[in-house]
Amino acid sequence: MIKTFLLMIRRSGAAPCGNHDANTPFSGDKLPCMHRIQEQTMNAFILPAAALCFSAVLPATDNAKILSTPFSAGDNGYHSYRIPALAIARNGDMLAFAEGRIDTWKDKSRTHIILRRSNDGGKTWLPAQIIAQHGTDAYMDPCPVVDAKNGNIYLFTVRWPQYAPTAEKNRLILLSSRDHGRTWQEKDMTAALLPEDRRLGGFGPGSGIRIAQGAHKGRLLVPSRQQLPDGKTKDFMIYSDDGGKNWKIGKPAPAGGEGQIAEGPSGEIYLNLRASGKRRSTVSSDGGTTWSPLRDEPQLAAPDKGCHASVLGRNGTLLFCGPAGTEPTGNTDNRGKLMLYASGDSGKTWSSPVVLASGAAGYSCMAPLPDGRIAVLFETADGASFMRSPKRPAGWMRLDLLVTKPPRADSTKPASGASQRKK
Repeated sequence: MIKTFLLMIRRSGAAPCGNHDANTPFSGDKLPCMHRIQEQTMNAFILPAAALCFSAVLPATDNAKILSTPFSAGDNGYHSYRIPALAIARNGDMLAFAEGRIDTWKDKSRTHIILRRSNDGGKTWLPAQIIAQHGTDAYMDPCPVVDAKNGNIYLFTVRWPQYAPTAEKNRLILLSSRDHGRTWQEKDMTAALLPEDRRLGGFGPGSGIRIAQGAHKGRLLVPSRQQLPDGKTKDFMIYSDDGGKNWKIGKPAPAGGEGQIAEGPSGEIYLNLRASGKRRSTVSSDGGTTWSPLRDEPQLAAPDKGCHASVLGRNGTLLFCGPAGTEPTGNTDNRGKLMLYASGDSGKTWSSPVVLASGAAGYSCMAPLPDGRIAVLFETADGASFMRSPKRPAGWMRLDLLVTKPPRADSTKPASGASQRKK
Protein backbone atom coordinates (compact mmCIF):
# COMPACT_ATOMS: atom_id res chain seq x y z
CA MET A 1 0.00 0.00 0.00
CA ILE A 2 2.83 2.38 0.88
CA LYS A 3 4.58 1.68 -2.41
CA THR A 4 1.35 2.39 -4.28
CA PHE A 5 0.94 5.67 -2.39
CA LEU A 6 4.49 6.75 -3.19
CA LEU A 7 4.02 5.87 -6.85
CA MET A 8 0.95 8.12 -6.87
CA ILE A 9 3.05 10.94 -5.43
CA ARG A 10 5.69 10.49 -8.13
CA ARG A 11 3.09 10.55 -10.90
CA SER A 12 1.24 13.61 -9.56
CA GLY A 13 4.35 15.70 -8.94
CA ALA A 14 3.24 16.33 -5.34
CA ALA A 15 5.68 16.17 -2.46
CA PRO A 16 5.29 15.13 1.17
CA CYS A 17 4.88 18.31 3.20
CA GLY A 18 8.05 19.50 4.86
CA ASN A 19 10.18 18.48 1.85
CA HIS A 20 13.44 20.46 2.04
CA ASP A 21 15.11 22.14 -0.92
CA ALA A 22 18.80 22.51 -0.14
CA ASN A 23 19.22 24.94 -3.04
CA THR A 24 16.89 27.55 -1.52
CA PRO A 25 18.87 30.47 -0.02
CA PHE A 26 16.96 30.91 3.20
CA SER A 27 18.97 30.52 6.40
CA GLY A 28 21.64 32.87 7.73
CA ASP A 29 22.53 34.31 4.33
CA LYS A 30 24.47 37.55 4.91
CA LEU A 31 24.94 38.40 1.24
CA PRO A 32 22.48 39.81 -1.31
CA CYS A 33 20.15 37.10 -2.54
CA MET A 34 21.44 36.55 -6.09
CA HIS A 35 21.31 32.78 -6.12
CA ARG A 36 19.89 30.93 -9.06
CA ILE A 37 17.28 28.62 -7.64
CA GLN A 38 17.16 25.17 -9.12
CA GLU A 39 14.08 23.15 -9.85
CA GLN A 40 12.95 20.85 -7.05
CA THR A 41 13.38 17.16 -7.62
CA MET A 42 11.09 14.55 -6.18
CA ASN A 43 12.73 11.83 -4.10
CA ALA A 44 10.32 9.28 -2.67
CA PHE A 45 11.27 7.55 0.56
CA ILE A 46 9.53 4.50 1.97
CA LEU A 47 8.33 5.62 5.42
CA PRO A 48 5.91 4.16 7.93
CA ALA A 49 2.40 5.13 6.89
CA ALA A 50 1.79 6.95 10.18
CA ALA A 51 4.75 9.24 9.54
CA LEU A 52 3.64 10.39 6.09
CA CYS A 53 2.41 13.98 5.99
CA PHE A 54 0.75 14.58 2.66
CA SER A 55 -0.72 17.81 1.33
CA ALA A 56 -2.96 17.18 -1.68
CA VAL A 57 -2.10 19.52 -4.51
CA LEU A 58 -2.97 19.86 -8.13
CA PRO A 59 -0.45 18.47 -10.64
CA ALA A 60 2.59 20.70 -11.03
CA THR A 61 3.13 22.63 -14.25
CA ASP A 62 5.57 25.27 -15.48
CA ASN A 63 2.89 27.96 -15.11
CA ALA A 64 4.10 29.30 -11.74
CA LYS A 65 7.83 29.56 -11.08
CA ILE A 66 9.68 30.70 -7.99
CA LEU A 67 12.33 33.10 -9.29
CA SER A 68 14.11 34.18 -6.12
CA THR A 69 14.01 34.83 -2.39
CA PRO A 70 14.63 38.54 -1.78
CA PHE A 71 14.08 38.31 2.00
CA SER A 72 14.71 35.52 4.49
CA ALA A 73 14.66 35.41 8.28
CA GLY A 74 18.20 35.83 9.62
CA ASP A 75 19.57 37.74 6.64
CA ASN A 76 21.64 40.87 7.30
CA GLY A 77 21.10 40.85 11.06
CA TYR A 78 17.28 40.86 10.99
CA HIS A 79 15.53 38.20 13.01
CA SER A 80 12.53 38.16 10.66
CA TYR A 81 11.10 39.73 7.53
CA ARG A 82 7.36 40.05 7.11
CA ILE A 83 4.58 41.99 5.33
CA PRO A 84 5.57 42.02 1.63
CA ALA A 85 4.84 44.89 -0.73
CA LEU A 86 5.69 44.94 -4.43
CA ALA A 87 5.84 47.73 -7.01
CA ILE A 88 7.18 48.26 -10.52
CA ALA A 89 9.00 51.58 -10.95
CA ARG A 90 8.41 53.56 -14.14
CA ASN A 91 11.94 52.66 -15.32
CA GLY A 92 11.00 48.96 -15.11
CA ASP A 93 12.84 48.10 -11.90
CA MET A 94 11.03 45.73 -9.56
CA LEU A 95 10.89 47.02 -5.97
CA ALA A 96 10.27 44.59 -3.10
CA PHE A 97 9.52 46.06 0.33
CA ALA A 98 9.24 44.32 3.69
CA GLU A 99 9.31 44.91 7.41
CA GLY A 100 12.74 44.06 8.80
CA ARG A 101 12.14 42.99 12.41
CA ILE A 102 15.44 43.23 14.22
CA ASP A 103 15.18 41.41 17.55
CA THR A 104 12.16 39.13 17.25
CA TRP A 105 9.35 38.03 14.96
CA LYS A 106 6.73 39.90 17.03
CA ASP A 107 4.56 42.78 15.82
CA LYS A 108 5.50 46.28 17.07
CA SER A 109 9.06 45.23 17.88
CA ARG A 110 11.95 47.37 16.63
CA THR A 111 11.32 47.34 12.88
CA HIS A 112 12.73 49.00 9.74
CA ILE A 113 11.23 49.25 6.26
CA ILE A 114 13.60 47.45 3.87
CA LEU A 115 13.76 47.76 0.08
CA ARG A 116 15.38 45.46 -2.44
CA ARG A 117 15.66 46.31 -6.12
CA SER A 118 15.81 44.01 -9.14
CA ASN A 119 16.93 45.10 -12.61
CA ASP A 120 16.08 41.76 -14.26
CA GLY A 121 12.46 41.08 -13.38
CA GLY A 122 13.10 39.53 -9.98
CA LYS A 123 15.77 36.98 -10.87
CA THR A 124 18.49 38.74 -8.86
CA TRP A 125 18.47 41.56 -6.31
CA LEU A 126 20.71 44.44 -5.34
CA PRO A 127 21.75 44.75 -1.67
CA ALA A 128 19.08 45.60 0.87
CA GLN A 129 18.40 49.28 1.55
CA ILE A 130 16.91 50.66 4.79
CA ILE A 131 14.43 53.39 3.85
CA ALA A 132 12.75 54.02 7.23
CA GLN A 133 14.03 53.67 10.80
CA HIS A 134 13.71 55.59 14.07
CA GLY A 135 15.27 54.39 17.31
CA THR A 136 13.32 51.51 18.82
CA ASP A 137 10.08 52.36 16.97
CA ALA A 138 8.36 49.96 14.59
CA TYR A 139 7.70 51.08 11.02
CA MET A 140 4.93 48.77 9.83
CA ASP A 141 2.60 48.06 6.90
CA PRO A 142 4.55 49.48 3.94
CA CYS A 143 2.12 50.46 1.18
CA PRO A 144 3.67 51.96 -1.99
CA VAL A 145 1.99 53.53 -4.99
CA VAL A 146 3.70 54.55 -8.25
CA ASP A 147 2.54 57.55 -10.27
CA ALA A 148 2.94 56.28 -13.83
CA LYS A 149 2.79 59.83 -15.19
CA ASN A 150 5.73 61.41 -13.35
CA GLY A 151 7.46 58.29 -12.02
CA ASN A 152 7.30 59.39 -8.39
CA ILE A 153 6.83 56.69 -5.77
CA TYR A 154 4.95 57.29 -2.53
CA LEU A 155 5.04 54.83 0.34
CA PHE A 156 2.80 55.17 3.39
CA THR A 157 3.73 53.47 6.66
CA VAL A 158 2.65 53.65 10.29
CA ARG A 159 5.24 54.28 13.01
CA TRP A 160 4.39 52.51 16.27
CA PRO A 161 6.24 53.19 19.52
CA GLN A 162 7.86 49.88 20.47
CA TYR A 163 5.26 47.46 21.89
CA ALA A 164 2.72 50.25 22.39
CA PRO A 165 -0.55 48.67 23.62
CA THR A 166 -2.71 51.18 21.74
CA ALA A 167 -2.47 53.30 18.59
CA GLU A 168 -2.70 56.56 20.55
CA LYS A 169 0.81 57.75 19.69
CA ASN A 170 1.09 56.26 16.20
CA ARG A 171 2.42 58.49 13.44
CA LEU A 172 1.29 58.60 9.81
CA ILE A 173 4.48 58.62 7.74
CA LEU A 174 4.86 59.33 4.01
CA LEU A 175 8.05 58.36 2.21
CA SER A 176 8.55 59.73 -1.30
CA SER A 177 11.08 59.08 -4.06
CA ARG A 178 11.66 60.97 -7.31
CA ASP A 179 14.42 58.70 -8.62
CA HIS A 180 12.67 55.31 -8.95
CA GLY A 181 13.23 54.41 -5.30
CA ARG A 182 16.98 55.04 -5.04
CA THR A 183 16.62 57.81 -2.45
CA TRP A 184 13.73 58.65 -0.14
CA GLN A 185 12.43 61.63 1.81
CA GLU A 186 10.34 61.12 4.95
CA LYS A 187 7.51 63.37 6.12
CA ASP A 188 5.22 63.06 9.15
CA MET A 189 1.69 63.59 7.79
CA THR A 190 -0.20 62.86 11.02
CA ALA A 191 -1.44 66.39 11.66
CA ALA A 192 -2.20 67.02 7.98
CA LEU A 193 -4.24 63.88 7.35
CA LEU A 194 -5.47 62.31 10.59
CA PRO A 195 -8.34 63.98 12.51
CA GLU A 196 -7.53 64.51 16.18
CA ASP A 197 -10.22 62.08 17.34
CA ARG A 198 -8.93 59.17 15.21
CA ARG A 199 -6.03 56.76 15.62
CA LEU A 200 -4.04 55.18 12.79
CA GLY A 201 -3.89 51.39 12.82
CA GLY A 202 -1.95 50.90 9.60
CA PHE A 203 -2.05 50.73 5.81
CA GLY A 204 -3.05 47.96 3.39
CA PRO A 205 -0.69 46.27 3.67
CA GLY A 206 0.36 45.64 0.10
CA SER A 207 0.20 48.40 -2.49
CA GLY A 208 -1.92 51.32 -3.62
CA ILE A 209 -3.13 52.06 -7.14
CA ARG A 210 -3.31 54.81 -9.74
CA ILE A 211 -6.77 54.96 -11.34
CA ALA A 212 -6.44 54.35 -15.08
CA GLN A 213 -9.84 55.43 -16.43
CA GLY A 214 -12.99 57.41 -15.77
CA ALA A 215 -13.72 60.67 -13.97
CA HIS A 216 -10.95 60.10 -11.43
CA LYS A 217 -8.26 59.00 -13.89
CA GLY A 218 -4.80 59.64 -12.43
CA ARG A 219 -5.94 59.57 -8.79
CA LEU A 220 -3.50 57.88 -6.41
CA LEU A 221 -5.18 55.69 -3.78
CA VAL A 222 -3.80 54.00 -0.66
CA PRO A 223 -5.97 52.06 1.84
CA SER A 224 -5.61 52.86 5.56
CA ARG A 225 -7.12 51.52 8.79
CA GLN A 226 -8.31 54.11 11.29
CA GLN A 227 -9.88 53.79 14.72
CA LEU A 228 -12.91 56.00 15.35
CA PRO A 229 -13.81 57.65 18.69
CA ASP A 230 -16.27 54.80 19.44
CA GLY A 231 -13.43 52.28 19.18
CA LYS A 232 -14.54 50.79 15.87
CA THR A 233 -12.04 50.43 13.02
CA LYS A 234 -12.89 51.42 9.46
CA ASP A 235 -10.91 51.52 6.25
CA PHE A 236 -10.38 54.93 4.63
CA MET A 237 -8.74 55.76 1.31
CA ILE A 238 -5.96 58.33 1.32
CA TYR A 239 -5.88 59.90 -2.15
CA SER A 240 -4.19 62.52 -4.29
CA ASP A 241 -5.48 64.13 -7.50
CA ASP A 242 -2.36 66.17 -8.23
CA GLY A 243 0.40 63.59 -8.50
CA GLY A 244 1.15 63.39 -4.79
CA LYS A 245 1.48 67.11 -4.01
CA ASN A 246 -1.58 67.08 -1.76
CA TRP A 247 -3.37 64.22 -0.02
CA LYS A 248 -6.91 63.86 1.32
CA ILE A 249 -8.98 61.21 3.11
CA GLY A 250 -12.26 59.81 1.80
CA LYS A 251 -15.28 58.58 3.74
CA PRO A 252 -15.17 55.32 5.72
CA ALA A 253 -15.75 51.94 4.14
CA PRO A 254 -18.46 49.84 5.84
CA ALA A 255 -15.84 47.79 7.71
CA GLY A 256 -12.20 47.87 8.69
CA GLY A 257 -9.26 45.51 8.61
CA GLU A 258 -6.30 44.50 6.51
CA GLY A 259 -7.29 45.00 2.89
CA GLN A 260 -6.12 45.74 -0.62
CA ILE A 261 -7.68 47.66 -3.48
CA ALA A 262 -7.85 47.15 -7.24
CA GLU A 263 -9.48 48.90 -10.18
CA GLY A 264 -12.31 46.93 -11.76
CA PRO A 265 -13.15 46.66 -15.48
CA SER A 266 -15.40 49.75 -15.47
CA GLY A 267 -13.18 51.92 -13.30
CA GLU A 268 -14.84 51.00 -10.01
CA ILE A 269 -12.59 50.53 -6.96
CA TYR A 270 -12.79 47.08 -5.37
CA LEU A 271 -11.73 46.70 -1.71
CA ASN A 272 -11.20 43.17 -0.37
CA LEU A 273 -10.95 42.80 3.42
CA ARG A 274 -9.69 40.18 5.84
CA ALA A 275 -12.23 38.59 8.20
CA SER A 276 -12.23 35.54 10.44
CA GLY A 277 -12.57 32.48 8.22
CA LYS A 278 -13.77 34.42 5.16
CA ARG A 279 -13.26 37.38 2.83
CA ARG A 280 -15.44 40.46 2.55
CA SER A 281 -15.60 43.21 -0.06
CA THR A 282 -17.09 46.57 -0.96
CA VAL A 283 -17.02 48.68 -4.13
CA SER A 284 -16.67 52.41 -4.78
CA SER A 285 -17.98 54.08 -7.94
CA ASP A 286 -16.56 57.52 -7.12
CA GLY A 287 -12.84 56.89 -6.91
CA GLY A 288 -12.72 55.54 -3.36
CA THR A 289 -14.65 58.37 -1.71
CA THR A 290 -17.81 56.43 -0.75
CA TRP A 291 -18.59 52.70 -0.61
CA SER A 292 -21.31 50.14 -1.27
CA PRO A 293 -22.70 47.88 1.48
CA LEU A 294 -20.37 45.13 2.66
CA ARG A 295 -20.73 41.68 1.12
CA ASP A 296 -19.21 38.28 1.86
CA GLU A 297 -17.08 36.48 -0.75
CA PRO A 298 -17.95 32.78 -0.20
CA GLN A 299 -16.11 31.64 -3.35
CA LEU A 300 -12.77 32.81 -1.94
CA ALA A 301 -11.10 30.42 0.49
CA ALA A 302 -9.50 31.69 3.71
CA PRO A 303 -7.90 30.19 6.84
CA ASP A 304 -10.17 29.80 9.87
CA LYS A 305 -8.70 32.78 11.72
CA GLY A 306 -8.23 34.84 8.58
CA CYS A 307 -5.13 36.15 6.83
CA HIS A 308 -4.18 39.10 4.69
CA ALA A 309 -4.56 38.57 0.93
CA SER A 310 -3.91 40.62 -2.21
CA VAL A 311 -5.94 41.85 -5.19
CA LEU A 312 -4.91 43.26 -8.57
CA GLY A 313 -6.75 44.77 -11.53
CA ARG A 314 -5.37 43.54 -14.86
CA ASN A 315 -6.83 44.10 -18.37
CA GLY A 316 -10.43 44.21 -17.16
CA THR A 317 -9.97 41.27 -14.79
CA LEU A 318 -9.74 41.25 -11.01
CA LEU A 319 -7.25 38.83 -9.46
CA PHE A 320 -7.31 37.59 -5.86
CA CYS A 321 -4.36 35.83 -4.21
CA GLY A 322 -4.40 34.38 -0.70
CA PRO A 323 -3.93 31.24 1.40
CA ALA A 324 -6.77 28.72 1.49
CA GLY A 325 -5.63 27.27 4.80
CA THR A 326 -4.39 23.88 5.96
CA GLU A 327 -4.87 21.63 8.98
CA PRO A 328 -2.98 23.10 11.98
CA THR A 329 -0.89 21.01 14.35
CA GLY A 330 0.46 21.58 17.83
CA ASN A 331 3.58 23.16 16.35
CA THR A 332 2.24 24.80 13.18
CA ASP A 333 -0.55 27.19 12.21
CA ASN A 334 -3.02 26.81 9.33
CA ARG A 335 -1.62 29.33 6.84
CA GLY A 336 -0.84 27.44 3.68
CA LYS A 337 -1.73 26.67 0.05
CA LEU A 338 -1.53 29.92 -1.90
CA MET A 339 -4.45 30.28 -4.34
CA LEU A 340 -5.10 32.58 -7.30
CA TYR A 341 -8.60 33.45 -8.57
CA ALA A 342 -9.89 35.65 -11.42
CA SER A 343 -13.13 37.63 -11.84
CA GLY A 344 -14.50 39.44 -14.87
CA ASP A 345 -17.46 41.05 -13.09
CA SER A 346 -15.86 43.07 -10.27
CA GLY A 347 -15.83 40.18 -7.82
CA LYS A 348 -19.43 39.02 -8.17
CA THR A 349 -18.20 35.62 -9.36
CA TRP A 350 -14.76 34.01 -9.37
CA SER A 351 -12.99 31.37 -11.42
CA SER A 352 -11.88 28.06 -10.02
CA PRO A 353 -8.59 28.65 -8.20
CA VAL A 354 -5.05 27.99 -9.34
CA VAL A 355 -2.74 26.57 -6.68
CA LEU A 356 0.39 28.73 -6.85
CA ALA A 357 2.24 27.18 -3.90
CA SER A 358 1.14 24.10 -1.97
CA GLY A 359 3.19 24.72 1.20
CA ALA A 360 3.23 27.44 3.84
CA ALA A 361 1.74 30.73 2.60
CA GLY A 362 0.83 33.96 4.37
CA TYR A 363 0.69 37.61 3.31
CA SER A 364 1.19 38.45 -0.37
CA CYS A 365 1.34 41.29 -2.87
CA MET A 366 0.94 41.17 -6.66
CA ALA A 367 2.27 43.36 -9.47
CA PRO A 368 1.68 43.22 -13.26
CA LEU A 369 4.54 42.43 -15.64
CA PRO A 370 4.94 43.77 -19.21
CA ASP A 371 4.58 40.32 -20.79
CA GLY A 372 1.10 39.75 -19.33
CA ARG A 373 2.21 37.62 -16.41
CA ILE A 374 2.03 38.72 -12.78
CA ALA A 375 4.62 38.69 -10.02
CA VAL A 376 3.67 37.59 -6.51
CA LEU A 377 5.81 38.33 -3.44
CA PHE A 378 4.59 36.15 -0.58
CA GLU A 379 5.46 34.80 2.85
CA THR A 380 6.40 31.13 2.82
CA ALA A 381 8.53 28.44 4.49
CA ASP A 382 9.43 24.79 4.22
CA GLY A 383 6.56 22.56 5.28
CA ALA A 384 2.80 22.81 4.93
CA SER A 385 2.44 25.88 7.20
CA PHE A 386 4.41 28.11 9.60
CA MET A 387 5.81 27.05 12.97
CA ARG A 388 4.16 28.43 16.11
CA SER A 389 7.17 28.23 18.42
CA PRO A 390 8.25 31.51 20.07
CA LYS A 391 11.85 30.46 19.33
CA ARG A 392 11.60 30.71 15.59
CA PRO A 393 15.07 30.13 14.09
CA ALA A 394 16.77 31.83 11.16
CA GLY A 395 14.94 30.73 8.06
CA TRP A 396 11.60 30.10 9.78
CA MET A 397 9.97 32.37 7.17
CA ARG A 398 11.11 33.80 3.86
CA LEU A 399 9.59 36.01 1.18
CA ASP A 400 9.67 34.29 -2.22
CA LEU A 401 8.94 35.90 -5.57
CA LEU A 402 7.04 33.86 -8.15
CA VAL A 403 5.77 34.74 -11.62
CA THR A 404 2.74 33.18 -13.25
CA LYS A 405 0.26 33.60 -16.06
CA PRO A 406 -3.09 34.61 -14.52
CA PRO A 407 -6.12 32.35 -15.01
CA ARG A 408 -9.01 33.26 -17.27
CA ALA A 409 -11.93 34.97 -15.56
CA ASP A 410 -14.36 32.50 -17.17
CA SER A 411 -12.37 29.42 -16.09
CA THR A 412 -14.59 26.67 -14.71
CA LYS A 413 -12.06 23.88 -14.21
CA PRO A 414 -9.46 23.88 -11.42
CA ALA A 415 -6.27 24.93 -13.18
CA SER A 416 -2.98 23.27 -12.30
CA GLY A 417 -0.09 25.45 -11.28
CA ALA A 418 1.73 24.40 -8.11
CA SER A 419 4.93 26.42 -8.02
CA GLN A 420 8.17 24.93 -9.28
CA ARG A 421 11.70 26.13 -8.61
CA LYS A 422 13.24 27.64 -11.73
CA LYS A 423 16.52 26.24 -12.99
